[in-house]
Amino acid sequence: MDAMHVFLLISLFWYVFFWAITDTAPVAHFIANFRTFRGLLGAFVVFIMAIQALEIIHFDLPAQYQTPLSVWIGIPILLGGLTLACWAKAVMKTNWGVPAQHDITRQKSLVTSGPFAYVRNPIYLGLLLYFIGFELALMSWILAGAVPLFILIRMAITKEETLLSKYFGKSYAAYCKKVPRLFPI
Repeated sequence: MDAMHVFLLISLFWYVFFWAITDTAPVAHFIANFRTFRGLLGAFVVFIMAIQALEIIHFDLPAQYQTPLSVWIGIPILLGGLTLACWAKAVMKTNWGVPAQHDITRQKSLVTSGPFAYVRNPIYLGLLLYFIGFELALMSWILAGAVPLFILIRMAITKEETLLSKYFGKSYAAYCKKVPRLFPI
């Protein structure tokens, strides 16, 4: 196993570890999330990424598309996505809950600071960037999985926006006018 694969594996374990230690109800959230298609897809994506990083299987791009440049592009995208997602989760603190759901007893305030001042869904954006960077660094055709992942993220965002509009009304509408949904550009 080369240094890049070790780095990717460490980043994946860090991501899972950070999510576990910052979650206020890890078992309940894991069970609630795992019952959904998104939860199953997420577990599958993490599993595939881990076995790729462990060099158990490879889904390499054809040789003509493999270039060290993809590693040099992928690693910063991965690190940016990881940093963004972890920063957003740390800012949310106890307001974080199961994706595409809203627990009004826990999530009593609208989070608009930190990365949420630039994009309404920094965790989703960070996860998407992390996945893209990971697969670019591995020069893997699983990079095409970013398309269905993006579709699932859009579905979750749509559901969350409906719930946030319901619970936070005018303040959420004003926030939506100032801050873009997923991409800060």
